[in-house]
Amino acid sequence: MRKISILVAAFLTTVCLHATPKDDVKLIATSDPQIQAAKVTSRRTLDQFLRIHSAPPFDADTFQVKVEFTYKENTELMWVQPFRKTADGFEGILKNQPRDIPSLQWGQQVRFQREQIADWGYAQRGKTYGHFTTCVLFERGADADSLKAKKDRGFVCDRTGQNISPNSK
Repeated sequence: MRKISILVAAFLTTVCLHATPKDDVKLIATSDPQIQAAKVTSRRTLDQFLRIHSAPPFDADTFQVKVEFTYKENTELMWVQPFRKTADGFEGILKNQPRDIPSLQWGQQVRFQREQIADWGYAQRGKTYGHFTTCVLFERGADADSLKAKKDRGFVCDRTGQNISPNSK
């Protein structure tokens, strides 16, 4: 069974002021139904997120996307921040240290396509929106540091994708 690597503490690199390239890695089957559902919700709400990103409210920050990178049989989901739209896709700075993709390194500028975006996130008014795949990992019993970060950063873990901003219903 093919597996993907999801960087469990990946969101912590954007939460901490002194980010390091070290992240905890969680291996999850590519067919994992909860991760697949989280990716579907993320992709369904991606246009809304990109509109917020293109004209951010004054109090919004930490805009990032989780991108699928593949090398041979390995697929890894890694955060990219900051990022921007280009004429032929997107580019940004990789905020995780890849486990099994030797051509990538933490801090490297990467290019990617919309289809590679598996998740997104940003913070506003003390809440953190998006992070659908991260929230799946929270539900599975992440460690104490991750749960503290979830509480401290006000993660809005919404499987429906209805609450993607403070102005959502």
